[in-house]
Amino acid sequence: MISELKRERETNFGEKTDIKDAGAQKIEGKLGSHHTYAHEERNSIALLFNHLLEGDEYVGDRFPLNPESDDLFHAFSDGMVMIRVLNKIDPELVDMRAVNRGKNGVCNIFETRQNIELALTSSRGLIKSVGVNVSTFLEKTPYMLLGISYQLAR
Repeated sequence: MISELKRERETNFGEKTDIKDAGAQKIEGKLGSHHTYAHEERNSIALLFNHLLEGDEYVGDRFPLNPESDDLFHAFSDGMVMIRVLNKIDPELVDMRAVNRGKNGVCNIFETRQNIELALTSSRGLIKSVGVNVSTFLEKTPYMLLGISYQLAR
C-alpha cells in the first residue's frame, strides 16, 4: 500500500519536459497547470552554492554540485543546505546545536522534517516563502526550491 501511494505521489505533480530552444525546463501538472524555469538560472545558483558551501563542515560532502543537472534540488531536500546558507548570511540565525545530524550523518524522516521546519522558521523575515512547506523540500519541487534558493542567493 505504501509503495502504491509513493508511486501516486510521484506522478501527481506532472511531467518534466525540456524546452531545447529556450534552455528551460517545463513542468506540466495533471490539471493543466505548468511551471517553467531556465537552466541558466539553476546553473548559476548551483555554481554560487558550490563556491559558498564547498568544504563546509556540515554539508561540504555534497559539493560541488553539477550545475548542468538537478543536483541543486536534491541537495536542498533535507533542509541542511538551506540552514548552512542562512548561517552564511547571518552566523547567529540558526543555532547548529538545534539541528539534527542523525546517526552517521543520516537523518530519519522525522529529523529531516524538523530540520526543514527549522530552516523555514529561521528564514522568515529574510525571504518570502508563500506556499512553501516541508513537502516542497521532500518532493523536491523544482520551481519552488529554485525560488527559495534565488532569494537566498540574492
